[in-house]
Amino acid sequence: MAKIDDSVKKKVPELRFPGFTDDWEERKLGDTETHFTDGNYGESYPSAKDMSDKANGIPFLRGSDFSNGYLDSSNANYIKPEKHAELTSGHIKQDDIVLAVRGSLGTLGYATKENEGWNINSGSVAKFSKKSILV
Repeated sequence: MAKIDDSVKKKVPELRFPGFTDDWEERKLGDTETHFTDGNYGESYPSAKDMSDKANGIPFLRGSDFSNGYLDSSNANYIKPEKHAELTSGHIKQDDIVLAVRGSLGTLGYATKENEGWNINSGSVAKFSKKSILV
């Protein structure tokens, strides 16, 4: 990242990631069609009878299921498809950003196409945004 000259600081960040050259546009988060949800399902939270294996289940991500800024199912728990269908608020879509709120607190994971349809547990919060608004 390169430091930005003082004369242009008003509309650009101090540090720039490669590939970003346009001026910043300041917006309130509430105006960006951004939504947050968590995996706190209360009484619907999966019990032992709702758990499955990798071959038959859906990844049910914990705060530790992140690797290098992405979601990682290598050590994930899995829930039965029927339970996943019941727990709709935590379904992950491509381009979501998932935040660990327990365990590896503050860790972020970007959801790729491969992660679409996974689910988050109570240790995670997902941010759903229209990608075109954020870039």
